[in-house]
Amino acid sequence: MAADGSAVHELLALALTRSANASCSLCRWHVSGEKHEGAFSRQALPIVWDYSEGNPFSDSTGGYEGALDWVAKVAEAWPTSRYGQLQLADATEYPLPDETVGIWFTDPPYYDAVPYAHLADFFLVWLKRALPGHPLLHDPSDPTSPVTPKTREIVVDRPHRLSSSTKDAKFYEAGIARAFGEGRRVLREDGVGSVVFAHKTTEGWEALLSGMIHGGWTITASWPVATEMGARLNARETASLATSVHLVCRPRPDDAPIGDWGDVLRELPKRVGDWMERLQGEGVRGADLVFACIGPALEIFSRYTKVETAEGQEVTLPEYLEKVWEVVGRTALEQVLGSGEAQARNGSAGALEEDARLTALPEQWAHERAACTPRG
Repeated sequence: MAADGSAVHELLALALTRSANASCSLCRWHVSGEKHEGAFSRQALPIVWDYSEGNPFSDSTGGYEGALDWVAKVAEAWPTSRYGQLQLADATEYPLPDETVGIWFTDPPYYDAVPYAHLADFFLVWLKRALPGHPLLHDPSDPTSPVTPKTREIVVDRPHRLSSSTKDAKFYEAGIARAFGEGRRVLREDGVGSVVFAHKTTEGWEALLSGMIHGGWTITASWPVATEMGARLNARETASLATSVHLVCRPRPDDAPIGDWGDVLRELPKRVGDWMERLQGEGVRGADLVFACIGPALEIFSRYTKVETAEGQEVTLPEYLEKVWEVVGRTALEQVLGSGEAQARNGSAGALEEDARLTALPEQWAHERAACTPRG
């Protein structure tokens, strides 16, 4: 941000966008807080049947004075020393030389969960009026576009009759693989990567993990980090994740061997069981426990260039994930029942049928397990 009068202009423009968020017909009444709530209480613009109106000229919630106060607080807390550099660039084309960074950290798009660029247009239309000609308010890949960059955005666009988008699961997986491959290129051989993900659908996880593996990474661990508010709108009466899962990964050697499917299956139950016991001892429960077991399970698979059966047939990631969900479910059931009924670690199916196993598990885990079961 410039250190002259233009900086004040930019701050006032940001306050204007906060005011716009609280001054539209998509606002609602915050019941528990008994106050006016802006349009973006979450990353979506949902239908509001009975909207709340704020007064931009008041000092209450939704007023312009309050917007100015929030922007001023950020400006006051902004560090004066410059320790880093921020640059707008494509995630598949970093402006960095090979093997030059020690840490690569990313929070990638959540598959089809959030249409980021489309939502950003809500604020861009106001910023372009308040800051005409500003160098950051344009599409670097298409200078003629009046809206936010969308062509190269790696997301899945949900199909509908008014959209001509071709961004499907294959587009997302290919783009994520290129982005992870680029991260692998700039990271040193002794570096560490960390990937944040909290989307809970099977399709989203498969696409992300496939991109990581094809990008040249070995997933070594996964940690649930409490980043989500329990009172957020999406968490009410749902099996939403209470945490974001941070997948820790390292560059896979170029000469990594081919894995044996039998060896992978024999190692999987013990790795999942050991990790689940550790996480439960640290108070991790429910759906968060399930997804936090993915990292150690994927390390077995992703440390190889590929995994083959004894007949030489390559095992795909969806095939492996199906085994992972199965082992995680049985291991969780064994923990719940405290008996040998599930016996996840000896590979047996157990006597309980699928529906009975779901009934025996905690409610949140049952909802999540049903959502994560791969569809045939």
